[in-house]
Amino acid sequence: MLPPRAECPDDFALDLYIHSGAMGILESDKPVFLKLRCDKPTLNHLLESPLGFDQMVEDTGENTFELSVTVGDTKDMRWWLTAQALHCDILEPKWLRSEIESTLKKGLERVGRHSTG
Repeated sequence: MLPPRAECPDDFALDLYIHSGAMGILESDKPVFLKLRCDKPTLNHLLESPLGFDQMVEDTGENTFELSVTVGDTKDMRWWLTAQALHCDILEPKWLRSEIESTLKKGLERVGRHSTG
């Protein structure tokens, strides 16, 4: 026996709900067109679990693929990009690449200041 179907209110719009920031902390209300160069096989999961509905992937060689997608401008996206810095290059937008580079540099400076070795 299947569970009962979930009921969705007539005035509910998933796109508006996501855009509202309810699923993440929005930095701005403007979507971000993201273009990444990703390492295989480390980020191959993105091929099966897209970051967005419009995700496009281009195989660029034995070790990398390029991914383009429109995503919400969220703190989660920034945290994810920072965490994946070893495995992906931010090709676009340039302002976001600069922001992530700055975050990583500040982190390295902090580690250097508190190093005991």
